[in-house]
Amino acid sequence: MTTTTTDDDLLTIREVSEKIRRHRVTVSRMIRDGELRAVRGKGRNGRVFIYADSVADYLKRNEVLPLSEAD
Repeated sequence: MTTTTTDDDLLTIREVSEKIRRHRVTVSRMIRDGELRAVRGKGRNGRVFIYADSVADYLKRNEVLPLSEAD
C-alpha cells in the first residue's frame, strides 16, 4: 500500500513552533529525539518538514485533562 503525502500534510519548523508554542530550536530537538516525525527535502541543505499527523499525535499525548476527568 502506497500513501502519498501532500504539501498540506507537511509543516515547517516555524509553523510547528507557532502551533505548539515552543522555540524553533526546541522543535528541532524534538525531531532529533524522535518526538516528532519529519522528512528532509532534497538537496544538501534541504529544508525539514514535519508531518502534521505527528504534531497532532504529540498534542494528544501531552494534553492536560481537567481535574474532574483525570480521576
